[in-house]
Formats: sequence, structure tokens, C-alpha cells
Amino acid sequence: MLKNCDNTEFVWSLVQQLRKIKVDKNEVIYSIGEFSEEIYFIKQGKVKLYAQNGFPYLSCKDGEQFGDYEVIFNHPREGKAVAFSDCLFYTITKDDLDNQLEQYEDMRFFIDSQAEKSRQKHRKLQNEAMKINPIFN
Repeated sequence: MLKNCDNTEFVWSLVQQLRKIKVDKNEVIYSIGEFSEEIYFIKQGKVKLYAQNGFPYLSCKDGEQFGDYEVIFNHPREGKAVAFSDCLFYTITKDDLDNQLEQYEDMRFFIDSQAEKSRQKHRKLQNEAMKINPIFN
């Protein structure tokens, strides 16, 4: 989301809002249908995202983020996120992001377009995962 951002002032304003959290291996970070409050930036660790049928559709690792498009578009969580290892994240809340976007209104289009790309990627992978029938019920 921010890797392609040229506005260093905006990026720095977001960095100052980040909060560090630790999550243990196998801990559920969020579940399907929950209210989307935070975007997660992985400093260290690995996270798996699961489709509604319980099949993993994406692994995220150091330097990647997840949970972004649901926060930006104010959607409930569309998947389940589980720590695949002990993790260290930096998070930003929806409120903090919205406050910064009020100050940097020119960045709204950029953030929305990045979130739309993320949403399309996730939905494609989720749809592919949903075609897989579990062996055991």
C-alpha cells in the first residue's frame, strides 16, 4: 500500500501513528465477518489468510501487509487471518488512517486505488480457494 507512495510526508505521518503488537504462532488475528479496525504490516513472521471454506488462499511474510482493503472500504473481514509463526506487526487503525487522509486529501485516490488492487487480488484467490472441496468435513 505504501511501497509505491512518493509522498514521503504522508508516509511519515502514517509511520508516526503505527502501533507495535506481538502475536503468537497459531493465534487468530481476525475472523470472517469481524469489523475491520486495523491494517497489519508484518515486521517479522508469517500469516496465512483463509477463505470461508477454511482453505488457505494467501501467505504473507516480512515486509507485506494484510487487512488493508477491508479497512479502507469499511467492509467486514472477508477472510480469517492466523499467525503461522510468532509475529511482530505494526498496525494502523482506521481512525488514524482517516485522520491522516483528512490532512492529505490528495492521497485518498492513491490509497483507494492501492486498496482496490489488493481487493481484486484477494477476491480472485478467495474464489479459487472456494472451488476446493475439503477432504474431511
